[in-house]
Amino acid sequence: MSYGEPLTGALLVLFLSPKRCTLRLREALWRTLTEVQALQLLPPLARCLEAPETYFSSPEELVQAPKLVDAYITLLTSLHENTPLQVCEQIFACILLLPEH
Repeated sequence: MSYGEPLTGALLVLFLSPKRCTLRLREALWRTLTEVQALQLLPPLARCLEAPETYFSSPEELVQAPKLVDAYITLLTSLHENTPLQVCEQIFACILLLPEH
């Protein structure tokens, strides 16, 4: 299987769901996808089986997950031309919804 196949992206997106995978795995996957500039592998959110918010952590979870917040911020501050805009918008919305400490 090559990294350009849609199936690869479909499998990756399953590992981003808080319902399916641990926080630690999701942190590592977001960080890795950002570092290797491979976010374009993810399918458009409109083509995913579940609602877009399903694939991102809730603000309540993010309060308890500083490494995931760091991964999101790293993604937003190191955008690549192939980064899907919908992914950026959803992550930005997650961060904006974080309660103030």
